[in-house]
Amino acid sequence: MNIEWVTGELRAGEMLAGRIQGKLSKLEHRLGEKCSPRVRLSSHGASQFACNVQVSVHGHPFSANGEGADLVKAADEAIGHLERQLHKVLTRAQPDRASLARADALG
Repeated sequence: MNIEWVTGELRAGEMLAGRIQGKLSKLEHRLGEKCSPRVRLSSHGASQFACNVQVSVHGHPFSANGEGADLVKAADEAIGHLERQLHKVLTRAQPDRASLARADALG
């Protein structure tokens, strides 16, 4: 996985970069498609941090933000939001059992 780190005033340490890469690699594995996420880390004041993760899947852009008292919480929140967005889109693309049963009943 090739993560593009958008650098501003903050840089991810080795532990945080490994954690983010691990979570995004799992997400990529579930998608079954290579993706190149873009991660931006920033701070708002002395004790508030933000993380923005952007990724394009099947040609559709997704973006998620997270904020927290530390960078790890902000990154976890952003990746969690991204996972939920992708889960919604991927599960909507698959027909549910009820609609398949109705289609079978109609002929």
